[in-house]
Amino acid sequence: MVILDSQYTDGGRIAAERFVAEEYIIDALGAFDSHRVELVQMLCSGLPLPYDYSGLLCETLFAQLLRLPGPRLCPVAFSALIAHAALLRPAFPKYLAGSVRQLYLRLQFLAPELAGRLADVLAHFITNMNFRWPWDRYRAGLSQPPGGPQRSFLVLVLQHLVRLTAWDHQMLLQETPPDFLALLGQQPTFHGLPSPEPYPPAPKPPTLPSPAAAGDEAMADAQGAAAAADKNGEAAAADGAAAAAAPDAMQQDEQQEAAVNLEQQQEQQEGDQAMQEAGEGQQQQQQLEEAAADPEMVWAGKLLGVMQA
Repeated sequence: MVILDSQYTDGGRIAAERFVAEEYIIDALGAFDSHRVELVQMLCSGLPLPYDYSGLLCETLFAQLLRLPGPRLCPVAFSALIAHAALLRPAFPKYLAGSVRQLYLRLQFLAPELAGRLADVLAHFITNMNFRWPWDRYRAGLSQPPGGPQRSFLVLVLQHLVRLTAWDHQMLLQETPPDFLALLGQQPTFHGLPSPEPYPPAPKPPTLPSPAAAGDEAMADAQGAAAAADKNGEAAAADGAAAAAAPDAMQQDEQQEAAVNLEQQQEQQEGDQAMQEAGEGQQQQQQLEEAAADPEMVWAGKLLGVMQA
């Protein structure tokens, strides 16, 4: 895109040299996208050209900003590059103003999207330059009817300025002529949301205790902590004594349980022996009764007694 006259961009050199320098700038924009500081330093002082290439740099940046269907970088990135270039190269603001002026005169041939990008970058640049801009050169747009390309562009730039600062920003009101501010219309008023209930009263600040009361509270806290420590010590001692007496009590319980088991075993043995003796006595008695009932057995008993005598 050709914006400025060739005498401001070629430096009296051949067209091939301009083409190489322009391609170098475009390649640097794509290669150093994430390193903006190094990029602007290289673009402002790293091009090996024997003349002041501020006009070529400015025209290339605006050409890449207005590239279709979209720029290589976001508009904010171009705003940062242009602002830094204006600080590092003293001749850059002059070519910047000329480029914006030429694009302003060609707005009827630009797509609305391109006019929006240009207005966004210009608003960022104006805020970085303390809102100083030659507004008198753009008064022709004030006479256009609403919806005219130049008038709409001025309105868009002012709207971006308000979004970046505020309606009542002091520098904006001082540096911008009133007839340009009139393009924004009446300042909107903001009313708070209606509330069905009144606002609650503000909370009372907490009352701080006096030094004497604070000292008394500290003493009471210390005494309470000491008493708690004593109780904890007594409880620990009781737990230790109980833990020490626990093995002796367990040993006594085991001895008592063993003695009870031994007595039970002895009683069981005595009961078994008594039952055995009772069974033998019953058997002998039964034999005697049977012998008394049988006469032969009685006679045999008598004969046995005689023979023994």
